[in-house]
Amino acid sequence: MNCERCGFDFTESEIQESHILPEYMGGTDADGREHLCKECHRKYEWRIILYTWNCIPKKIQEKIKEDIKDGGHT
Repeated sequence: MNCERCGFDFTESEIQESHILPEYMGGTDADGREHLCKECHRKYEWRIILYTWNCIPKKIQEKIKEDIKDGGHT
């Protein structure tokens, strides 16, 4: 089975079904799905996380970083 991103052939167990717009962002089957190898799926998920992070104002990013460093005990 071919990965729809990189085009390489993988066994079926190495392919993951992915929502084009992730469910945690409100995506549904109507938005479409892709069959991705594990590496392409990982890269795709990280791209979404980075895009989301970069949309957060710097002041809030700093607050999030402090909360993480504090272990969320603020």
